[in-house]
This record gives sequence, structure tokens and C-alpha cells, in this order.
Amino acid sequence: MNIDEADQSELIGYLLASVVEESNLQSFTDKLVSLCDDRIVVALRRIDVLTKCEDVAGFSGIDADSIDSFVNYYASRNAYQEPLTRIPLNAPQFALAHVDRRAIAKSEIYNDWKRPLGLGIGGLAINVARSGRYVLSASIEMSDALEEAAGRGFEALLGRLAPHLATLADLNGKAWAKGVSAALDTSATGALLVSHVGRVIHMNEAAERLLWITGLNVDAKGKLCGATPEADGTVQAVLGDVLAGRSAARTVRVKDLGYLGDIHLTASRLPEGARRPAIWSLAPQDEPAAVIYLAPDHERARTVVPRVRAVYGLSEDEAFMAFFLYCGTRLEDITKITGQHPYEAQLLIDRVMKKMDAARYADVVRRVGRVAASV
Repeated sequence: MNIDEADQSELIGYLLASVVEESNLQSFTDKLVSLCDDRIVVALRRIDVLTKCEDVAGFSGIDADSIDSFVNYYASRNAYQEPLTRIPLNAPQFALAHVDRRAIAKSEIYNDWKRPLGLGIGGLAINVARSGRYVLSASIEMSDALEEAAGRGFEALLGRLAPHLATLADLNGKAWAKGVSAALDTSATGALLVSHVGRVIHMNEAAERLLWITGLNVDAKGKLCGATPEADGTVQAVLGDVLAGRSAARTVRVKDLGYLGDIHLTASRLPEGARRPAIWSLAPQDEPAAVIYLAPDHERARTVVPRVRAVYGLSEDEAFMAFFLYCGTRLEDITKITGQHPYEAQLLIDRVMKKMDAARYADVVRRVGRVAASV
């Protein structure tokens, strides 16, 4: 395959244009196939090393039915996949240098998919980007005879294109990050972006901090969960209502035993226009469907405390102490937050109860609760 400067410029142009319109990646693979006099198959794939599934960004040189059978069946049974996802980045590799030829000769993908298409037992691939879960791989499949005669030329070609493919992956990731996730990243409130099945696909730093110190967590399946059956039931019910379209948004109070107090969780459905990230990127592939906002009771203090001060004539320290009592914060945790000695904290509590005409802590909780409900 001989590619002149004009052909290479056209190929790179397709890659850059795909940042705006992803279908240009198919034009890229079509162009590569058209430049070869012999039959080759060119694919740009995103491989999920956990599920073994593969998403296709561009696939040319075979018919649509063969592509569908690969994506929907053979990709998850691909005997080449595991060894080839481990090859170094930006280094074109021949498949037979990493797999057992005898095992491949007996494999389903070779006998039922590659061989009927006239493709050889080998092939050539290059990995251009990798995360903990995904690998972006470009590959060229050909007959055994063509690989023997022209394999080194294809190897050099993939080597020249690799930097441009890596740049595209980076651009696509940044383009997505500047979209819906960027708004979350600038928020001081904990926020998580979830897919239509409730899987967390992005969270900001504030949310990461809250998950570290509260009873909420993201489980092995990527779902937001509560630490207790009651808390988890609340989270799943609210998120289920919003994702199913029964509510545009819902806010609930999730009981939490940590020193930050209970968590106020708001789930809000995103507009349908929130777009899915490009396949040729290391961004999560789930379409964003909703945002979950997390605000512990102590964050709500910013709005509730000024009102408590105004209603009951408390000092700022006294109003914060009343709010701590409302949140159910233990005395030892209050002293950690405020830096006070336990004796000083108790004296402050006594002043609060006197000014609020409260005989018991429960009276303080009830009075602050009425104020909190109005803001």
C-alpha cells in the first residue's frame, strides 16, 4: 500500500472532522480500504477489558451483516482480544507474535468468521490509548499471503497514523468533559452523573469527598447505594422515579450516621439532548440521563443558619450549634468540627436552649426543623 502526502492529509482530515461528526471515522476506515488493491479489513474498536464487549467507531472492508455478527457475538468470544489488549501503546504488533497459532486455528472466531471472509489467521493491531477499563485499538486484517508479502508496509502505516489516532482520542475525551460533566466539576456541591440504568459515569471532587466520609458509596456495578437498607431503599426509589420519567426531579433526606449529618439527595433528569461521548475516547460510554446532587446537613447550614439567627436572636456560633443539634450531631463530633473543648461546647448548647426556650434537645430540633422547612 502506497499512501502519498495527499492521501495522508485526507485521512488525518477525517480524524479531526470526527470530533464534530463521529461518522467521519467510518470515512477514515473506508478511505484506508480503498487505497489498497488487495482486500483488507480496517477497524477502529473500543474494547471493554472487563465485559469483553467491543464498540465499533469505524469498520470497513466487509459487509454489514459480518460487522453485526462480530460486534454482537464474536467480539465477546474473540480469542485474539485478551493478549492483544496487553500490547504496548503506539507499537504496531502482528497478532501471531502474541497468540498461540494452534489455539487460534481451532477457535470459533477464526473458523466461523475470519476464514469464511477470506481473512488469514494473523492480522495487525496497534493500541493507541488505554484506561483501567478500556483500550482503543486500530487493526488491519488481511489474507495470510498478503500479510507475508506486505505486512511490514502496513505496520509502518499504522505507526504513522497512531499519533493522530491518539490525539483524536484525547480531543474526544476533552470535548465530552467540556460538556455536561464540566458543569458538575465546577460545582461546590457534590454531583454525580448517571446513565439511564443508574450507573455512575462521572462524579465531581465534592461528591468523591462525600462518598469517602458518608455512608453512601458506589458499588461494584457502578450504582449509588446507601449503607443501610433504609438509606439504600430511599436512594433507589428516588432515582428510579426520575429515570423512569415519573418525576423530573425529586429531593429526599437520606439518613446518615456520619458526623456531617443526614444527606439531602436531589435527582434531576437531564434533557434528551445531553449527548453520549464519542466511541473513540476513554470517556464512559453510557448516555448521561440524570444528575444526583448531594448536600449534607452541614452544607445546608449556609441557608438555614442565617434564618435561625434571625428568628431566635442567636449569635452565629449559637445558631450553628442549634443546627448541629438539629442534625443529630454528637458532642464529640461537634468538637472535632468547631475545635472547641467539650466543656465550651456544652456551655454553648445551654445558652442555645435558654434563648430558644427549649427544655430538651428535641425542642431545639423541632424549632430548627420548622425554619429549615421554609428555606
